[in-house]
Amino acid sequence: MLDVPGETADTYVLDDPTLPLLVFGLLGLLREGATIEAGGVRVRLPKPAGLLVEKLLTERAGLKGERDLLVALGLLIQCGEADVIELEQLFRRLPLDARTMLLANLALLSLMQPLPDMPDPTRVRTDVDALLKRLRGLAR
Repeated sequence: MLDVPGETADTYVLDDPTLPLLVFGLLGLLREGATIEAGGVRVRLPKPAGLLVEKLLTERAGLKGERDLLVALGLLIQCGEADVIELEQLFRRLPLDARTMLLANLALLSLMQPLPDMPDPTRVRTDVDALLKRLRGLAR
């Protein structure tokens, strides 16, 4: 796995021989995951850990911010132990301010009320709290 580049707000070039890309900040945390077929097209999904970190660190306010946190919850619900271990590895490499923000957003998520057509945070509060405690243990 690549190191987390500089600041999470940086923009940099991903030098790839097939498709060089300009990567904006937190999207640099995404890594290729499983491939699915949708409508006859094969689509490569990002690995859950990087996408989860991106959702927990992207600054948004109001309903958009709440929905992003609930999308993070949906990802967390689908994560297996290997994904959580990868999340821990990413967390360790984040700058201190990003780790603090990620923990704060997990704490917020643990207190949220349900929104229509979104994952229900009240049903998995103990899981969110367990992850929060696990990551706090790494932050020391």
